[in-house]
Amino acid sequence: MFIAEGQQTAAEIREQKEIDAIISHLESLGHHPVLRTMVRAASTAASVMANALSVDAMIAHRTAMGRWGTESVPLGDLLLKDPHAHLIQPIGAHLHCWEIRHHLIPSDAAAFCRRIEEGAKATLDGRRLRGMTFNWRAVKERHVRRYGPPVRFYRGDKLDSKPADYTDAESRAARLLVPTQTRNFAPSLAQLGKARSIDAAAQVGESLTRPLLDERLVRKEYLVICKQDSHTIACIQERSELDVGGGERFRCTVCGRAFRDELIQEILALTELGKRLLTGSRWMTIWVTELLISAGIGKDSVAWNPAAGEDELDIMTDALGPRVFFELKDREFGLGDAYPFAFRVSRYGGTFGVVVSTDRVAEEAKKFFQEQRPNIPGRIEFIEGEDAVESGVRALVDQFSRSGVIQLFAELAEPLAINLVPLLRLWMDKQASLVATSDSTSLTLDASGALAGSMPSCGE
Repeated sequence: MFIAEGQQTAAEIREQKEIDAIISHLESLGHHPVLRTMVRAASTAASVMANALSVDAMIAHRTAMGRWGTESVPLGDLLLKDPHAHLIQPIGAHLHCWEIRHHLIPSDAAAFCRRIEEGAKATLDGRRLRGMTFNWRAVKERHVRRYGPPVRFYRGDKLDSKPADYTDAESRAARLLVPTQTRNFAPSLAQLGKARSIDAAAQVGESLTRPLLDERLVRKEYLVICKQDSHTIACIQERSELDVGGGERFRCTVCGRAFRDELIQEILALTELGKRLLTGSRWMTIWVTELLISAGIGKDSVAWNPAAGEDELDIMTDALGPRVFFELKDREFGLGDAYPFAFRVSRYGGTFGVVVSTDRVAEEAKKFFQEQRPNIPGRIEFIEGEDAVESGVRALVDQFSRSGVIQLFAELAEPLAINLVPLLRLWMDKQASLVATSDSTSLTLDASGALAGSMPSCGE
């Protein structure tokens, strides 16, 4: 997953030479400015001095009316220093800095902002500095447009939702319910109420029931049955109660034997935890939430049961930039499920809708989404089969996060008037590949901010 985090400070940049000086300082620290490198390369190709042209000399500026002209807009730059990319750009009376990185890479934003401040103090006139403050604060609005009306990314319909709330015990237990055999056994046990251990062992084997017992999804009970007429005498929670004390004192009213001398059958029953996880497939909501968190999304950015009125979905997150809804089905996702899901994704401003089915998505449902694609603003993706869920969620989070970064970057970089999106895509591909081939448990940054011993520099 890729993350874009923005900071801004009240440091108005009025002239091109001011931002040029700050970026020159950053370049001396190893940050490679893309636009300025391009201009220098063009000058070299023309056999003139590399610094013969200012970065704004070759840029056609966009006016407030959307036309191209000569309006002076101080131009920032995209600076690359693996494993981070930073976009620095004056916007109005503020200086904006955005960091783009893979979620497994620690943030360098605070240190980069300090370098900007150091560059300003080292290069700008003292009178200009008196009007600047460098109290950086987070930019919460992901969509910033310099020209035209502000963009509302989401629909106005208010969604009520619940935070992702579960315990570590529930998380461990939910993972046990992922395999089909376990999911089939647990509901059947819930329907029956109880089952003899010998019958459960014959049906699914101790290798399946033992983890369920260890995680307290299932508990053992002991049925005391009269040897004389086979009627049930009592159900005991603990075997020790039969072996000592009450097992000797209490006797059957029919045959007179002590409880411990009667026929004892070990039975299995769902615990309250097991029942809770099976109700409404809570286990699947927890499982997919854990997969989203492991892919880089913060737990506090995952919302459960977003709803307006009676329209309810399963999971929603805005952490990726675009709004994403997840529909979870512990069965086949059919045509009857497709209609309401498409409506809700459209109504609540979802850019992406994801159907996660432990079984499959019916062909008629896929056909419906295909036919309705022009009428559904959000794109629908499918993850089918329990074996595909983990890798599918991880891949989609990566894909959606890149989409969010690209959209944000395209808007922020609009004053640059050059399409740097293809370059940013290639850079993210490179970072994802490097992270994937590195040992994620040993990712560390050296003093210069580079990934120690594992990633080459930008120019390598």
